[in-house]
Formats: sequence, structure tokens, C-alpha cells
Amino acid sequence: PATWGISNPDGGITWDRTTAAAKTGVGAMEIRNYDYTSTGTVDKFVSSIISGTASYDSLFVSFDYAYAVGTNPALPDTLELQITSDCNQTTTTIWKKWGADLQTLASGGTGARFVPQASDWGTSKIYLSPIVGNNDFQVNFVAKGNKQNNLYIDNINIYGKIVPALLKQQGYLFYPSPFRQQFVIRNYQVPTDLQSAAIYNSVGQLVWSKQYNGSAYTEMTVDLGAMSPGFYIVKLNYTNKTVVDRIVKL
Repeated sequence: PATWGISNPDGGITWDRTTAAAKTGVGAMEIRNYDYTSTGTVDKFVSSIISGTASYDSLFVSFDYAYAVGTNPALPDTLELQITSDCNQTTTTIWKKWGADLQTLASGGTGARFVPQASDWGTSKIYLSPIVGNNDFQVNFVAKGNKQNNLYIDNINIYGKIVPALLKQQGYLFYPSPFRQQFVIRNYQVPTDLQSAAIYNSVGQLVWSKQYNGSAYTEMTVDLGAMSPGFYIVKLNYTNKTVVDRIVKL
């Protein structure tokens, strides 16, 4: 986009558009590390200033990427995401992968020039709110190249979410209600104190349960497709409280 920019200190190969591969649509962004003639290169794709985010409850950046390793594991290529709130005077790294950890090609790299197929892409979504708060900020996609292999990025999205008022008020929410097959247990914050969840039918029989022991997510899907219609009791056991509520299955 016109408001985004590229930092290319060495004046050589840098981020560019390609139609040779795409996760969706007809094009993607590519940096041709395979064709570089030097190591230790750094190229940044810099977002416009993201502002007006105070109304959002949470902020995220997501993107698709594709990469295959080169022939020298001692000199890996790296993709790093940075956040800056002072026009790149200072930066904070929020995501970083290199070499085999960055690779999305399932069968392993061969050292040949990499052009991804439809199944060769990975996806990442990063939670930004703890880092940026309500400040204006920019996102840097930083390629650190060592002449290994080509790296592709597609479908960059920087977006916010507003949660329902009831979720903020009580700290949890079950939706949709009524439901037919599945519903979601949603916590306002990451529930590091959630120990377990259990669901009982109208006569008190346990029909579903799961132990979390502090490793739960903000959104957890429960499948009761095999259960009969009616109301069910949901019990959430936290370290310092127990939540009991009900939900209706159609």
C-alpha cells in the first residue's frame, strides 16, 4: 500500500511483489534470499502508523508465510516482526523464526530455489495488546538474509476486536446460546487460573469434562452434538472461585 514503506540499506534485493506464488489471490510479497550475493542483509517492510485503536479491547497482527531452508544451517535466514511506537527509533521484537523453525515446507528443504505450492504455507497470529496499549504504532516485517532461500508473505492483517459488554462485566461468556452442535467458553482474559471445566445434563449427569490446570485459552470449543436438546449446566473451576451457569441446546 502507498502508506507502507521499505527499508533497504544495501540497495540490493529487497521485498517485492511476485505472482509466482500466493496463499490467496494472485500475488504475494517475496524476498529472494536465494539470489542475494552477500550475507547479513536486513530488509524491512514497514507498516503505516496504526492509530485510533483506543476503542478496541484487543489488537492482533496476522499473516501467512512460506519458506524452505537453504544448504547452510549455520547461516540461517530469519523473519522477525517488530513493533515501534517512535518511528523506529526503538523497536520491540514480538515474533521471530529462523532456519528450520521458519520452514513451512513439510518434506524439508533441498537447497533448490523455493516457490511454494498451496500446501506449503504457514499462518501466524500475534496478540499485540500487552505491547502497544493505546499508543500509535507501526509493524516491521524484517527479513535477515544469509543467501539461503526465498521467503514469501501474504495476507497481512492488523485488526482489533471489541468484546461484548457482558463478557467484560462477568469475565466469561458462553455462545451461541441456544446452540445446535458446538458452543464456545470465552474468557475475557487468558484464564491461567482455570483448572477444569465440566458440563452436566438437566438431571445432574456429567456429559463432558476437561482438565486445564492453567493452560486454557481465551476461547475453548465444546462439542455436544451427540447430546439431546435441553439445558445443560456449565461449571468452571478456577483456583479462587467456581462459576456455574447454564446453556441451551436446540
